[in-house]
Amino acid sequence: MDAAKEKAKRISLFVDAVRGGEKPERVPHFCNFWSWKVQDAGYTLSQAIYDNDIMYDVIKQWMEKYPQFDTHYETGQRNPLLIGKAVGINEYIINDEANSLNIVDQCFMNEDEYAELGEDYLKFYWTKA
Repeated sequence: MDAAKEKAKRISLFVDAVRGGEKPERVPHFCNFWSWKVQDAGYTLSQAIYDNDIMYDVIKQWMEKYPQFDTHYETGQRNPLLIGKAVGINEYIINDEANSLNIVDQCFMNEDEYAELGEDYLKFYWTKA
């Protein structure tokens, strides 16, 4: 089957499943393996997260190796860690041995600021949070 027909077939599976119209021929398969696919491609999170070329290779390998998924949830190329790094913020803890990513706990609002938040929440978020 050519790529356009395969894409149309997979879209139809999701449309039928979500809208409840036609009964899909099978349950569509959704993939959300963010960190595991990095390890599966032979990289560490530290390598892939901060290098778009490596992340591209990770995504390409994953999609070629596991074609049975009808769609892939992918944030690797739209990487929030790179955005934070570009503006000097590093809120993440990368553990390559455990293949895990954690965020440093943060508090954007103190208990005595609720009144200020209630007065003008947009101003509060833009000036404080």
